[in-house]
Amino acid sequence: MKKYRCSQIPYLQTGKFQTIVTDYIAGNDFLKSFYHLPPTIKNIAEAISQKQKAATPRDILVKQLLKQYDSNGLLDEPTQIQISSLTKVSTFTITTGQQTGILLGPLYACYKIISAIKWSKEAKNLFPDYDFVPVFWMATEDHDVAEINHVWVENKKYDWKTNQVGPVGRFNTEGLSGLVQDLKIHAGIDADSKSIIDVFEKASSSKTLANATRYIVHAIFGKYGVIAIDADDAELKNHFSKIILQDILEQNSHKEVMRTRELLEKSYKSQVHGREINFFYLLDGYRERIVVEGNKFLTNDGKFNWNNESLEKEISDIPERFSPNVVMRPLYQECILPNLVYIGGGAEIAYWLELKGVFEFYKVPYPILALRNSALVLDAKNTHKLSNAGLKIENLFEEKSALQKKVALQNANDDLTLISEKAQLKDITNKLEGIASQIDAPTKSAAIAFEKRLEAQMERFSLKLIRQQKKKSAIEMQQIESLLEHANPGGTLQERKESIATIIQRFGFGILDELIENMSVENEGFLVLEEIG
Repeated sequence: MKKYRCSQIPYLQTGKFQTIVTDYIAGNDFLKSFYHLPPTIKNIAEAISQKQKAATPRDILVKQLLKQYDSNGLLDEPTQIQISSLTKVSTFTITTGQQTGILLGPLYACYKIISAIKWSKEAKNLFPDYDFVPVFWMATEDHDVAEINHVWVENKKYDWKTNQVGPVGRFNTEGLSGLVQDLKIHAGIDADSKSIIDVFEKASSSKTLANATRYIVHAIFGKYGVIAIDADDAELKNHFSKIILQDILEQNSHKEVMRTRELLEKSYKSQVHGREINFFYLLDGYRERIVVEGNKFLTNDGKFNWNNESLEKEISDIPERFSPNVVMRPLYQECILPNLVYIGGGAEIAYWLELKGVFEFYKVPYPILALRNSALVLDAKNTHKLSNAGLKIENLFEEKSALQKKVALQNANDDLTLISEKAQLKDITNKLEGIASQIDAPTKSAAIAFEKRLEAQMERFSLKLIRQQKKKSAIEMQQIESLLEHANPGGTLQERKESIATIIQRFGFGILDELIENMSVENEGFLVLEEIG
C-alpha cells in the first residue's frame, strides 16, 4: 500500500491565485457584503435554515435524476436510494460543477468533486440529523469546444476530432472511441491503468457527451454518493421558466450585476461581463445569444425573433430552448437544487461575488461559497529528487529560472551575488565621489557616472558567475527541470493540465481516498501529497 506525506501551502504563498480569491478565503472585510455566509462548516446550520424557507422542486428533481440515470443504465440500488433521498426535507445538496469535457477534462474538475464529497462527509458528521448529497453539475449547455475537445495524460495531448457546434452535452460521441484506443496504447499494464481505460471505453459508447460524462463520474465517484445532474432538461427548466421570462423582459440580472460591479471594482477587476439579456437560445447544434432591439427580442444572428407574447408562449411551452449564461446559471442551479454550498475554482469565486444582488432580487438563498481544494501529487521518484536537491515543497511553486539560480548559489563555494564585494565597491566609489566633489560639479558628475558603470559591470559579472555555476551544476539543473515539469507540466499547475487518468495510472484508485482524507473543508491551503513508499 502506498504511503504519502501531506503538506499544506498557503494559497497566497503559491502565487497562483487572484488577489480577490486569497482575500476572500482570508475573510477580507471589504468583500463581506458580497456574499451571505463565510465558507465554514458550522455555517451549514444557517444555510439549512435559509434553504428550508425556499420552494425547491424536490419531486421533479428526483424524477428527472432517476430518468437520467436510468437512461444511462446506471440506476443501481445505492444510486436510486441516494437520488430518492432528495425528496426528504432533511436532505440537502453540496454542489460543484464544470463544463462537460471529454474524460472529465483537467484534474481540477475531479478535485471539485472530491471537495464536494469532503464537505458532505464533514457536514454529516457535524449535523447527523440531516443528509448531504454531493452533486456534480455538468455544464452541458456550454459551447466552448476548444476547452473540452482534448485531454492530457502523462503530458501527452489527446485530441477529439469533431466539428460539432452548439451545446457540448448534446454532442454525439462519434470519434471518441478512437481517442480512447490511442490512450489505451500508451497506458500502463497494471490493473488500475486497465480499469480506468475500461471506464473510458464504456463511456465512449454512450450516445452523448453528457451521458459519457455521467458514466465516468458514476464509475469513479459513485461509491462516494456523487450524483451528476444534467440541467439541460425541459422539466427542470419549466420550474425556472417564470424567472427566465421576467429576466429577459426586465433585464434585472444585468441591472444588479452592474450595480455590484461598480462597488466591487473599487478594489478588484470585474470577472463577469453580463449583458442586458443573460440567456442563449438553444437547439441541437445551435446556441446563440438573445438580444433586445426596441420592442423585439431576437437571436444575435437574427435567425429567430419574438415579441413579448410569442416569447412568453415559447418559454412556457418549450423552456429547454432557453439557456442561462454565466450570470443566470448559478441562480438556475439554486432554484432547482436543495443546495447549501457551491464549490468553485478561483475564477468562479470571483464571479459569484458579483451575483449576490441577483439572488436577493429573485429571493433565492445565496449558498455558502467555498473555494475548491487544490492539490499536487508527487510520485516517489520526484519526492526523492526534491529531497536530494535540498528543496522544500513551496519551492515547486517558483519559476524555473529563479529556482535554478537558488540551487546554483547553494552549490557554490562563494557568494556569487557578490554582496560583500559590492559593499566594498560602494565604499571606494563614495570616497572617489567625495574627492571629486571638492574639485567641481562636473568632476563629481563624472565620479557618479563612473560609479554606475562599475556597479553595472559588477552585476553583469555576478550574473556570469551564476551562469557558469549553473553549467557546472548541470545534473542538478536537469533534475530541477524534470521535477518542475512533473509538478507544473507545460509551466502550469498539474491540476490544470493533467487528467484523472494520469494520477490513476501513477498511483492507483487508492489516491482518491488519500485526497478525500487529506483535503480540508476549511481549505487550509494548497495540498501537496508526496509518495514516500
